[in-house]
Amino acid sequence: MWVEHLLVDLRAARYRPAAWFTYLRRAIAFGRERALANPNAVRSILFVGLVLFLLAVAGSAALALGVDPALGRRAFGWTVLGLVPLITLTLLHVELLRDRDGTPLDALGWPSALTLSRVALVPAFLVFMAAGRMRLGFVVFLFAILSDLLDGWVARRFRQETRFGAILDPLADILCSFWLFVGMSFGGLLPWPALAFATLRTIVLLAGGSLLYVTLGPVHIHSTVPGKMTGLLLTGLVAARLVIAAFDLGGLERSLTPIVTDALVVLLGFTVLYGGTIGWINLRRLRSRHGGARVLTDVRFGA
Repeated sequence: MWVEHLLVDLRAARYRPAAWFTYLRRAIAFGRERALANPNAVRSILFVGLVLFLLAVAGSAALALGVDPALGRRAFGWTVLGLVPLITLTLLHVELLRDRDGTPLDALGWPSALTLSRVALVPAFLVFMAAGRMRLGFVVFLFAILSDLLDGWVARRFRQETRFGAILDPLADILCSFWLFVGMSFGGLLPWPALAFATLRTIVLLAGGSLLYVTLGPVHIHSTVPGKMTGLLLTGLVAARLVIAAFDLGGLERSLTPIVTDALVVLLGFTVLYGGTIGWINLRRLRSRHGGARVLTDVRFGA
């Protein structure tokens, strides 16, 4: 939770441990204060949390009745456990519920609710993959992809873009992507280098972005062609690996598994190298720029 007016004091204190503790305490107090000042937004967030809880109950009950009672119970327990920090952190960021012009909003909105639902699916995916239930894991993966497509479309179609959504959506993509590879590793679908590269990729993205924000101030992140292409390729390869594991493809499984797996490892390694390089370039650009908007750019094709 980065609060710019509080980060000013943290920078002045040169990031000493005591200053970090003070910043954290003041940031939580600020989030609580803003939540109390917007009770309608708080009620909307709690309502979304309740809907997600009810969906977890219904889905787990269906699993218990149709597949395995123990599996349904584990999926329910871990999903509810994940909902607690998810909703709590959302409540602490009520201040970000503003439209693009900065006007405060009194409700979470459907796009952000869809994004939260995508994050809420992570525990169930991990449970299914660890239990070797590849088809169930593939179904969860499809729901996550659908929510990812829908939240952006709904935001644009009904003009519900918010500052909260602009931050939540890419953050959810990063976290869901990481846990996706963790789950596939649990299921024995990926070798350890893939998980290592996925972990490094997540660290580069989260730690790099946080470092730029904390040390240099607010930045605007623009997605570009290479980043989108890499994301699409990773999604396609992950889908292919899950399909191979979930369905009986006969001889195709033996032929395709090594190629798809090696391609995932190579592409994940490329994203680590690419992300680190672009982060270093942007850090140099921002440090040499005085005043004006800070915009993180990727490699762009054309003028």
